[in-house]
Amino acid sequence: MLDLECDDLVNEMFSTFFSVVRDDHPESVLSTMQTIMIVVLEESEDVRDDLLLVILSALGRNKSVDQLDNRLRAVRLVGSLFALPGANICEAFQLIFSEFLMRLTDRAVDVRMSVLEHVKICLLSDPSRPELLK
Repeated sequence: MLDLECDDLVNEMFSTFFSVVRDDHPESVLSTMQTIMIVVLEESEDVRDDLLLVILSALGRNKSVDQLDNRLRAVRLVGSLFALPGANICEAFQLIFSEFLMRLTDRAVDVRMSVLEHVKICLLSDPSRPELLK
């Protein structure tokens, strides 16, 4: 979709996903959101900076503590993308993965615990993943 000059639509879709995702959604809804984001990212030859900013903002870069729910939802959703077996999202999007790992120093314990859970899943699914050995 990014290759079809639909950048604004993709940015809006990612922003919407991050803002509406909830733990009480059925697993099929979360899985579909993840699949859509993975396909868009993997099929794109070039990811624009504004999409990276949407993802990084959702993860909490330059955000205050009172937006905890948004950070937690974003960390869970992006963490689930990184934790998918066989997905090379971590390698392809080092900036996003680095920002995700920076959430290990978040003020909120729930956010730090969510990051740890997803990193644990990554390690258990493939202990030799190069991005996790750094």
